[in-house]
Amino acid sequence: MPGQSRRASLRARGATPDGEGTVCLADIDRILTGAAGFRTAPFVLADLVGIDLQHAVMASIYGLFYNEPAFSPFPISAQRVAAGLYGQKTSIGWFRYENGKRIEPDVAAAPTARPKSVWLHRSAEHAELQAPLIALLSAAGARGRAR
Repeated sequence: MPGQSRRASLRARGATPDGEGTVCLADIDRILTGAAGFRTAPFVLADLVGIDLQHAVMASIYGLFYNEPAFSPFPISAQRVAAGLYGQKTSIGWFRYENGKRIEPDVAAAPTARPKSVWLHRSAEHAELQAPLIALLSAAGARGRAR
């Protein structure tokens, strides 16, 4: 639960419910279940438990930790609770639900354009970790420039 506020903060900085930002809720959930290995995605979990309950728990934790900012409940959760958007029990929360099943948002296609340049600072401490990335970039046609 402590990370919930940080995830919501990430969402608020770069995402909007209609996907106009740099990342959408479904993308955050896909990344955290795929790459990070979470068994249940954070926004899916909030919808399952209920945003109202999740927000109340975060407010309680925030108070118990003497209003430590890392544990503050996120204002968007409070707005959802005030609007009655509790998750699965109301058929809408972070996601929409029909007949108890989540409606998956469309997955946007990955951009095909390549950046003009990529900056990579080589580090002497972890050259073995950088070698595969440098080889991949070189194979893709990247050119290196020594300092």
